[in-house]
Amino acid sequence: IASPVLSSPALSADAYLVFGTADGTLHAVNTATGAEPSGWPVKLTNGTPIRSSPSIANDGIVYVGADDGMLYAVGLP
Repeated sequence: IASPVLSSPALSADAYLVFGTADGTLHAVNTATGAEPSGWPVKLTNGTPIRSSPSIANDGIVYVGADDGMLYAVGLP
């Protein structure tokens, strides 16, 4: 991970640690393997820092706010 981690992590029910970075990237790291799932990491198109901690819904959708004032929703595999 090339950019500083700014958010506290969230842990999904299927053992992914999800967190945001200063360059606007949302990461999901498998706690058993250290690998990210296909399609991850997810980079915000404007590169806005992600300082807020993500929240993971029961259906696997990750919700996270960014410094641009927007709330983003991204699905875990």
